[in-house]
Amino acid sequence: MTTQTLADANDVEARADALVPPPGPAPRRHSADQMLGATIAAAGLTLTAVGLSLGGRVHPFPWGVALLAGLLSFATRRFGIPLPGKGFTSFVIGSAAAGVAALGWAAGSAVAAVALFLGDLLLRRRPAGGALVTAGHLAFACVLGGLFYGQAGGAWGAGAARPANAGPLVLLLVLVPLVANLTFYLQVRLAPASRWVDPALTFRWEAAVIGLALPLAGGGLALLYGDFSPAATAVLAAAWLGLTGLAYWLVRQGVRGEGLMLVQRLSRAIGARPELAHAFAEIQGLTSLLVPWTDMGIAAYDPAEDEFVVLMDTADHGPTGMRLPARSGLPAAALERGGPVTDRALPGRLRDGRPGSEIVVPLRHGERLVGLWTVRHGAAAMYDEGDAGLLGHLAPQLALSLSLDGLVRPVLDASEETARHVVAITRSARELRSGAEQAAASARKMAGTVVSLAETLSRGAEEAEQGRAVAEANATWGEATRRSGEEMVETARDVRDATAQAVARLEAAAAVVQEGADEVTRLQAVSGAVEHFRSTIDELAQQSSLLALNATIEAVRAGAHGRSFEVVAHELRALADRSAAEARDVRESVQAIRDTLERAIGLMQRTRTEVLTVTTMGDAVAARLGAIVAAAEGVAATGAQIALSAQETAERSRSLAASLAGSQADARRAATASDTVAAGSREQFDAIESLNRAAQELAATAEGLATAAAAARAGRER
Repeated sequence: MTTQTLADANDVEARADALVPPPGPAPRRHSADQMLGATIAAAGLTLTAVGLSLGGRVHPFPWGVALLAGLLSFATRRFGIPLPGKGFTSFVIGSAAAGVAALGWAAGSAVAAVALFLGDLLLRRRPAGGALVTAGHLAFACVLGGLFYGQAGGAWGAGAARPANAGPLVLLLVLVPLVANLTFYLQVRLAPASRWVDPALTFRWEAAVIGLALPLAGGGLALLYGDFSPAATAVLAAAWLGLTGLAYWLVRQGVRGEGLMLVQRLSRAIGARPELAHAFAEIQGLTSLLVPWTDMGIAAYDPAEDEFVVLMDTADHGPTGMRLPARSGLPAAALERGGPVTDRALPGRLRDGRPGSEIVVPLRHGERLVGLWTVRHGAAAMYDEGDAGLLGHLAPQLALSLSLDGLVRPVLDASEETARHVVAITRSARELRSGAEQAAASARKMAGTVVSLAETLSRGAEEAEQGRAVAEANATWGEATRRSGEEMVETARDVRDATAQAVARLEAAAAVVQEGADEVTRLQAVSGAVEHFRSTIDELAQQSSLLALNATIEAVRAGAHGRSFEVVAHELRALADRSAAEARDVRESVQAIRDTLERAIGLMQRTRTEVLTVTTMGDAVAARLGAIVAAAEGVAATGAQIALSAQETAERSRSLAASLAGSQADARRAATASDTVAAGSREQFDAIESLNRAAQELAATAEGLATAAAAARAGRER
C-alpha cells in the first residue's frame, strides 16, 4: 500500500507553501487539508494510547514478534517506491495489518506507527512533523480495522493464522488499506497543491502494491505461527522473502517504465517543435508529471567565456541574457560528474543556508557541451538522485534540440524578419492601392463638386443679397426691442421701490403690535396684584366674623352687662358680610379682566404673525421684481446687440455677394484641374498594383525559406 499515500498529502502541502513564501513574520494559516490530516492523526495516536492503557494487546506479549513486525515496517520506508510527480508507495500496510492481528489492535497500531515514524525520520529524512502525521494516519487505519476485526470474532496472536479465522482476517486486511486510502484521498482532494499528485497514477500503483502486500502479510502470519519443521520453515521463509523481493522488483520496474513513458512523451514534445522556445511551455507542463518544480531555465554554453547564457527562464530573477559561471557551484558539480546532480551533491558548507532545492542537468551533444537545464523548487531537500536520473533521460534530446536551435535560429530569424518586411510591404502596397483608388474617385468627385460649386456660388450671390435685406429688417426689430426693454426696466423699478416701502411700513406695524402685546402683559401683572388685595380683604372678613362670634359669646356670658358686646358683635358681623361680598365681586371682576387680557394678547400675537408673513411675502415680491428688472435690462441689451449684429450682417452680406461673383470663375478653373488629377491618380494606381504583385512573390519566397529551414532541422533530428 501506499503509505506515503497517507503521508505525502502533507508533503504536498509543504511544497505548495514553498511556492510563495509568506511575507514577513505573519503566522501561517493552516488549510483545510492540513487540519483534516492533523485531526485524523491525533485521533489515531490518541486511540492507540487509550487502547494500550485498556489492555488492547496479546497476553503474554510476544516481544520477538513485535520486534520483527517493527523491523519489517521500518524497512519498507527504505525500500519504498517513488512515483512520478513525487508520489510514494510502500509495503508497510501489509506488515502493519499483520502486526495488528499478531499483537492486538492497540499494540499492533503502536508498533506500526513507531516504526513508520522512525523510518520516515531516519531513512527518508522527512520533517518530524510530517512523519508524525503519517504515523498517526496509519495508526488511525489500524485502530479502526482492529476494532472491527475484534467485533467480527477475529483471533489474536497464534489464532490469527488458523483457517477458521480466515473471514475476520480478510476483513482486517481489507479495512486497514481502505480506511488509509480514504483519508489520504480526502486530504489530497482538499489540498491546493494536489496538482503535484496524479490521482489516477497513484491509485493504480497503490492498488498493485496492496494486491501484493496483503497476500504476503497473510503468508507471513502463516509462516510465523504455522506448525512446520525447522527445515520446512527455512524453505518457506526463503520462498516468502523471494516472493517479497520479486513483488518489490516488479512494482519498481513498472513504475520506472511509467516514468520512462512520460520521459518519451516529453522527448517527443521537444522534438516536435522547430524551435526550443516554442516547446518550452510544453516542457514545463510535462516535467511537472515527473517532478514538482517552481522555476525552470535553459542556458546555452559559451566556450569563449566558459559561461552559460540564459536563453529562457520562468523566474523573474533569471532574465534572458544573464550569464552564469560554468566552474562554480552546481554547474561545476554537474560537469565534473558528467551527468545530472541535485543540490545534495554540494559540500555541506556550501549547501547549508541555500534556499530551496535544485536539479542541474548538463546538455551534451556528443562530446560537446552545449547548455544547461535547471529545475528548481522553493522547498528544501525536495529532490533526490532518482529525480535527477529521471530528468537525465531527457538530456540527449534536449541537447540535440538546443544544438539545432543554434543552427536553425539565424535562418528562421532571417526568414521571419523577411516575412515581417514582406507583410509590411504588402500592407503598405494595399494601403497605397486603396489610397490611390480613393484619390482617383475623390478627384472625379471633386470635378463634379467644383462644377456644382460654381452653380451654387451663383445662387449664393443672389441669396446673399436677400440676406442683406433680412438683416436690415432685423436691425429695425432689434432697435424696437431695445426701447421696449428700457421702458420695462423703468416700470419694474418703480414697482420694486413701492413694494419695498410697503414692506417697511408693515415691519413698523408689526413692531407697534408687539409693543401693545407687551403692555397687555404688564396689565396681567397688575391684575395679579388686585387678586392679592382681594384675598387680603377676604381674610379680614373671615377675621371679623370670628371677632363677631367671640363678642356674641362674651355678651351671652355677661348677661345684662354684655349688651354692648352684642351690639359690637352685630356690627362686626355685618362688616364681615359686606367685606366677603365685595371680595367675591372683586374676584369675579379680576377673572373677567384676565380673560379679556389673554384674548387681547392672542389676537395681537396673531396680528403680528400675519403682519410678519405679509412682510416676508413682500420681501419675496421685491426679490422677484429685482429679477424682473435684471431680465428687462437683459432684454434691452439683447435688443441693442441684435440691432448691431443685424447691421454687421447686412454689411457682410454685401461683401459676400461680391466675393461669390468672383469665386464663380475660380471654381470653373478648379474643375479643369480636377480632371487632370483624376488621370494622374489612375496612373499611380497601376504602379501600386505592380508593387503589390512583387511583394506577394517575395512573401512566397520567404515562406519557402522558413519551410526549408524547418525541414533541415527535422532531417537532422531523424
